[in-house]
Amino acid sequence: MQSFSLYIHYPFCKKLCNYCDFYKKTISAGQSYEELEKGLQTHFNSVLSLIEEKGAPSLGSIDTLYLGGGTPSLWGEEGAEFLGEFLKTNGLEFSNGHEFTMEVDPGAWTESGLRSWHKLGVNRYSIGLQSLNSDFIEIMDRSHDVGESLKTLKYFKDAGCNYSVDLMLGLPYSVERKRKIREEIDMAMDYRPSHFSVYILKTRKNYPHNDVLPDDTFTSEEYLEVSEILKSYGFDHYEVSNFALPGKYSEHNQKYWRAQTVHALGPNATGFFMFSSNQAVRYQHRPSNTGYSKEELNESELKLEQVYLGLRTNSGLDTRTHFRSSQVTEIVKKWNGLGYVHKFESGQLVLSSKGYLMIDSLMDDLFRFELL
Repeated sequence: MQSFSLYIHYPFCKKLCNYCDFYKKTISAGQSYEELEKGLQTHFNSVLSLIEEKGAPSLGSIDTLYLGGGTPSLWGEEGAEFLGEFLKTNGLEFSNGHEFTMEVDPGAWTESGLRSWHKLGVNRYSIGLQSLNSDFIEIMDRSHDVGESLKTLKYFKDAGCNYSVDLMLGLPYSVERKRKIREEIDMAMDYRPSHFSVYILKTRKNYPHNDVLPDDTFTSEEYLEVSEILKSYGFDHYEVSNFALPGKYSEHNQKYWRAQTVHALGPNATGFFMFSSNQAVRYQHRPSNTGYSKEELNESELKLEQVYLGLRTNSGLDTRTHFRSSQVTEIVKKWNGLGYVHKFESGQLVLSSKGYLMIDSLMDDLFRFELL
């Protein structure tokens, strides 16, 4: 048996934000979870079949579990009770020292619900703030206001919880309304979060505010400003979009960035199954609970993923594993001259925050230099 990581997708939200492309539905009064609950069992059975098909060890205890969405804090006591029974029925237990993260939105939780989740084993929370400025919360069509955000932060601070907050950069009207991201971060810091996830807004073609998005120069400067601010507070910029106090890195997300197995359950949820040292499969459950699609990854495809993911973190990329040293020297010299390299020692390459920002261009360089 082998310990493992698990992602569960809860698809319901109070409101569908105008920028979000995750699979989700609007929650209704007296929402029935029968379809979701049946689907989770169907998906789990599919995962077991896939493991058997690949001849891999059976599932052991859960090292990390991430309950995302959607807005899983809406699931409340009913959800905690269901998931506890689901784990028990399927013979699943948490490992010693497990990490169990649940996403929480301001205005979408109750104290009794959070107590139930804590009792089940949740020991880390991710709070979907996105902004602490009322103008930008409204522009993003969020279901909460600043008051609800501050109430949520105060609750988790007073309860002594380990929690992360989400912020989003490159928002519409950032230039026109002179967004002051430092003020928002300083405000959040009053409540002592241990982690920040900071994302640059990516929009679809029909996004209603595409014509008032800031340009790439503004957004790049905003990203680098956030990195410097959080570093000044003692946070490590440990992944392109993630910052944490030492010892508070997301164990679950690091599994993704190390190209390790993370199984998944829930409508449209995507899992990654590394079933041998050089083979993996990525699968995605269909929302209709009628099976899943899958993509088999061979050795060369896995190498590409491992290079890309390695460059994304402060653990860096062991270039000796993937490239000949003579190939690497020239390209690292070029990147270093542009300020993209934080450290290059004994073949281990770690990018700077500026390098993280340019990671897609750096991958293009690797292809251009025929290293990939």
